[in-house]
Amino acid sequence: MKSHSTPFLAPPAKFRDFNCAKVVIVPFPYEGGISYGAGASDAPHAILQASSQLEFYDEVLGAEPLEVGIATVEAPRIPSDPEGMIETMEKTIRDLLKQDKFVVMMGGDHSISSGHSRALKERYGSLGVIQLDAHADLREIYDGSPLSHACVMARIREITPYTLQIGIRSISTEEAR
Repeated sequence: MKSHSTPFLAPPAKFRDFNCAKVVIVPFPYEGGISYGAGASDAPHAILQASSQLEFYDEVLGAEPLEVGIATVEAPRIPSDPEGMIETMEKTIRDLLKQDKFVVMMGGDHSISSGHSRALKERYGSLGVIQLDAHADLREIYDGSPLSHACVMARIREITPYTLQIGIRSISTEEAR
């Protein structure tokens, strides 16, 4: 895979080589599942740029985690339709998992999460998902689509029953039932 021009954390070259890296960051600038406001597709680029200002040392671990190698690759070509996006996500993750990489997807809107979860479940058999969000995203259909951002946790619960939601402050009547 081609290296991204703005690597996560901007580490020295020896720590971002794809072949040696244990961790791979994949920007996935998709916002086809949003219902309000644009800009989610700009998030991966903004995070990559801002990450260069972070320090490498982790005081809890007493080490620099980047020493395991953190490669950042170019975003794949992402179809605009939700089904095509999820297929692309799954294939991208599957290919990296086959190379024994720990994959971090950087979205975009959170409708991308179901494709990532499906590939991880396929690889490892068991999967738990922790959602940090203000909204439950448990709707069956939203704006006419079961693949909307507002449905992502409903789709993930079809993949695994092991989910934990943290920070939820707002749910719909449908989600409460």
